Amino acid sequence: MNIFKNLLIFAFIYFNSIESANIPTDESNSLVKVESLKLKLQQLELDVRKQLVAGKLQWQLQTFQKWYQDAEKCSRDISYIFDDWTIIQRRINANENFHRNWTDYSNGFGDKQGSYFLGLEEIHQLTNSQPQELLVLLGDDEGKVAYAKYENVVIGSEKEKYELKELGEYSGDAGDSLRYHVGKQFSTFDQDNNDEMQRCAKVWVGGWWFGECFDSNLNGSNMKHKSGSISNEGIVWKHWHGMNYSLEFAQMMIRSKV
Repeated sequence: MNIFKNLLIFAFIYFNSIESANIPTDESNSLVKVESLKLKLQQLELDVRKQLVAGKLQWQLQTFQKWYQDAEKCSRDISYIFDDWTIIQRRINANENFHRNWTDYSNGFGDKQGSYFLGLEEIHQLTNSQPQELLVLLGDDEGKVAYAKYENVVIGSEKEKYELKELGEYSGDAGDSLRYHVGKQFSTFDQDNNDEMQRCAKVWVGGWWFGECFDSNLNGSNMKHKSGSISNEGIVWKHWHGMNYSLEFAQMMIRSKV
């Protein structure tokens, strides 16, 4: 934050010196130049803030990689790394059953220190109270990690079946396996809202924003790593490890953009 303040002070002095070098005599021109200076400073502030946020995310991702590759640390909570993010979903072990009914997914379940789902109603409230970005972290059984970041996630109300309404721009190295699910309603084994005759939530044993059926399913059965298993089975992110690989770790988080 001191860097940020110093940059603003430097910018103010710099722009002020430019303005004072040629002081206009016309009052209207003076006002125009003052407004121009304010706009330049505001843009500089935005640019510096973006750089600080981007730098912190890079550090968080690097720290996450080290954490994931450490067998001892990997059994512990990592909220200290992503301290400005709210965890909405987490798969770290097979201790929690994600083949749950509509009420459980609406209210939330699990252990915040282990496998966990915040609850669709609270996620809806958070993403509709102010703009939120989404970060998806993934880990495989070889110690490799990947991420997918979306600029503006919006989840609909229960009346709208908790539809995944928006995602915004994608960035990351995991591939965009959530885009297909935009416009899809959430489904559970006791409330089928997907696009085709097959009851995806029941077949793939977990609630998700199914269509016909999915490009990702982070609430699928925890199969551990299974190369060559039945296609679509397990915790799946299509554009990273394909449809027949069950991931070891998955975590979804949101953060306010305000």
